[in-house]
Amino acid sequence: RMRSYCKILSNESSISQKPSLLPSITPSLAGSTAPSTSPTEEISTVFPSVSPSVTATKGITASPSASPSISQSVIPTNVESASPSAPPSAVVTKGQTASPIAFPSVSPSVAATKGLTASPSTLPTVVTVTDIPSERPTEAGGGTPAPLAQLETTYAGGNGQAGNMFDIKALSNIVIREIDIHVGDTNSHAGLVYTKEGSWRGFAKNPEAWSEIGSGFTVEGQGEGKPSSLPPNAFAPISIIAGETKGIYITLVSPALRYTFEGGSSTQIVASDSNLQIFKGVGKRFKFQKNFTNRVWNGALRYSIF
Repeated sequence: RMRSYCKILSNESSISQKPSLLPSITPSLAGSTAPSTSPTEEISTVFPSVSPSVTATKGITASPSASPSISQSVIPTNVESASPSAPPSAVVTKGQTASPIAFPSVSPSVAATKGLTASPSTLPTVVTVTDIPSERPTEAGGGTPAPLAQLETTYAGGNGQAGNMFDIKALSNIVIREIDIHVGDTNSHAGLVYTKEGSWRGFAKNPEAWSEIGSGFTVEGQGEGKPSSLPPNAFAPISIIAGETKGIYITLVSPALRYTFEGGSSTQIVASDSNLQIFKGVGKRFKFQKNFTNRVWNGALRYSIF
């Protein structure tokens, strides 16, 4: 019996010393106490891999994602994997992605902030509002200027000199845009137009009290008894507020202007309508010289209402 037991032990010893052809089914879970030749920050799987390990280092996938994360890698660039994979390393250096991002991750938002547009709108138009229209009004629904109202005195003539001063008073808010005068011949004459706030009376020979609103124009005379129109844009439009009185002085350089003497009150209204009144005035020698009293201006004022 002792011999048999010794024989069995001898057989067990010989079996354990014989190398196994199969790998161990249960791998050892104990780590090696000796450091790896090229240690990594994380130990790879304990199961031996037939093919190169595809396990990525900490924080990195085996292959870069379609849209790589912008988070920074924590793996030092000088550490090598213990078992490098067959494809190029997917290790990303700190601050870089494995492949360039097609679109910047910090592209500006296209959404506008509340109340604001993403880009400035068209520059706003600055509109200056005045009480007095600068241009002749047009009829509703079209570009044709509305017809002007007209107030005419007379073309009786009888007297004449270079110019005529007279007052007008507005009963409505109006703008005088065109003027006809009475020229005694058919020649061309240079002319000027002045206005004054308030009456001309007391200022007939004081040029500093007057504002020149038209000069450098030429009037084509139409002869006795006919209106001669001042050319377009010969003077700046004359604006008058309802209840306001304004002095008007129209003169030619030569004594070709015609007007009419009329006795009676020197403050007489010689023409009027529901919007405007024209008063008797004085004849004038060019430019602010001698006065000829009780003279009725011959002509017409055409105006618009505002």
